Amino acid sequence: MHWLSEAFFYSIPFLLIFTLIVFIHELGHFWAARKSGIMVKTFSIGIGPEIYGYTDARNTRWRISLVPLGGYVMMEGDTEDGEDSADAPKRDDTGVSSHPLSSGNLFEKSPWQRFWVSVSGPLCNYLLAVVLLGGIYSAVGRSESSLLVSETLETSPATAAGLLPGDVITHINETPVATFRELRQALHKGLPNTPITIRLLREEESIQKSLIPTYTEKKNIFGRPIPIFSMGVLLAEGEVRSLSILSTLWYSLKDVGIMSADMAMALGGIFTGTQPVGNLGGPIRIAEMAGTISKSGSLPHILLFIVTLSVNLGLVNLFPFPGLDGGTAMVCVFEGVLRRPLSKRVREVIGYCGFVMIGMLMLLGLGNDLLQLPVLQKIWNFLGL
Repeated sequence: MHWLSEAFFYSIPFLLIFTLIVFIHELGHFWAARKSGIMVKTFSIGIGPEIYGYTDARNTRWRISLVPLGGYVMMEGDTEDGEDSADAPKRDDTGVSSHPLSSGNLFEKSPWQRFWVSVSGPLCNYLLAVVLLGGIYSAVGRSESSLLVSETLETSPATAAGLLPGDVITHINETPVATFRELRQALHKGLPNTPITIRLLREEESIQKSLIPTYTEKKNIFGRPIPIFSMGVLLAEGEVRSLSILSTLWYSLKDVGIMSADMAMALGGIFTGTQPVGNLGGPIRIAEMAGTISKSGSLPHILLFIVTLSVNLGLVNLFPFPGLDGGTAMVCVFEGVLRRPLSKRVREVIGYCGFVMIGMLMLLGLGNDLLQLPVLQKIWNFLGL
């Protein structure tokens, strides 16, 4: 029964955190719909049968559903069962509605209003991330990135080149670097077995060293090599600095932007084959991380985890894939430019493609999770795979 208690321990924090993030996401859609004059029929936290709910003065049903995974906002014109529902717009093959729609119907609104409704959910995830990150910075300060060398590994290129603890890395091949992210990017611009020039600050004196980073490769799912460069140094932890109100706002926006850019590059790398597909995690891995972080009892770490997941959800939903908010927004842009709805056939093809793509991503993430389970790893090793 130990595994059952472990599963319960990891699941509860994950469900609480995920529910909060989804609630904020759906609240964005809800707010934009109300502001656009669209009738919101249902606001559900979770999916499946309703276990508790009430109807507000504007006839919106607020409900908590049985399965605490995800949630949704149902607007007039949306369908749970496809376009055959009573209030769905009946369109011919050209996409033109065959009967007038009520003023509160989603499809009565302009493409640009529907675009705003589509992107408001992900934007609220970004807003949540900025607010929480600003709260962390206000409460405990912001850790400034450090390129101060705390240790050089034995037999490493850094040790052979003469780098010492206390050195501060300032340039790689004449490119200024101030953060670990910039250092990593500068290193990966190099070529295998090619010397690089490092400029250091040592006791306020600028010195220059040359070394050849260790180069290794890791195969991705397509068999393409992924380069990994290493100098063999350990960097000191950054200094925590208090921020003013304006600095807090600036760094919150900046760091959320950097986080989003890094995630986009990582996801893009998985699709293009430049990143290992094993980096893509699913619900089991996220639940494990949520449980581990919650077990630490550190509120800043828990909030930072929520920030990361919220940015992740917002970013993924903005991708122009069918079935995601970004895909819906892209359709609205096409209809706005063409000044007419897309045909029924086109919308069906888009829907099918979205279902297949999202399903494949979910299966891939879940498959990676399952392969990390100890029992499967033992079988994997036994088979020599």
